[in-house]
This record gives sequence, structure tokens and C-alpha cells, in this order.
Amino acid sequence: MQELEFILDVACSITRCSTRQAKGRDRQQKCVFARLIFFAIATENGTRDYVAVWHLRRNRSTAYHYKKRVEDLSQFDKEFNVLLSKAREKYARLCKSV
Repeated sequence: MQELEFILDVACSITRCSTRQAKGRDRQQKCVFARLIFFAIATENGTRDYVAVWHLRRNRSTAYHYKKRVEDLSQFDKEFNVLLSKAREKYARLCKSV
């Protein structure tokens, strides 16, 4: 669980959203992006889909929605791509330092 919390902290710092807001029901774009970036990085690093969404206090059926949404936004939303690549770089850099 510590690794998931670490990934969530990275995603929230990139999007300037608090972890409390990301785990809550907030619908601001920065919070939605934080959740999606967390989901993308967590699943890329071997976390099961349902475990990642459970960490965000969501239903496991949300995993299918998040997976599709990340794919779509990666193709069409430039802002999301920039944030996702920054989060991946920051996570990789911090993992090497630990």
C-alpha cells in the first residue's frame, strides 16, 4: 500500500490536487486527471486494476472506465499527455533515488 500512496502523491503533486480530493468525490478536472494518472502509473507497475481503484475508494467496475479513459485521453488530450509524462518521469526519478 505504501507504493500506491507514493504513486498517488506523485500524481497529485503534478496536477496540484490534494490526495484527499483525489480520493473523494471531487469532479474538478485536476482531480480527475490525478486519479487517471495514478491509475495509469499503478497499473503500468504491476498493480492489479481493481486494487488501484480500491485504493481510490472506488468500485472495481470503475477500473474499466479508467482504462478506457486513459487510452482515449492519451490519444487526444495534449494537456493530459504532458501531465502523464511528467508524472512518469517524476515517479521514475524518485524510485531511483529511494
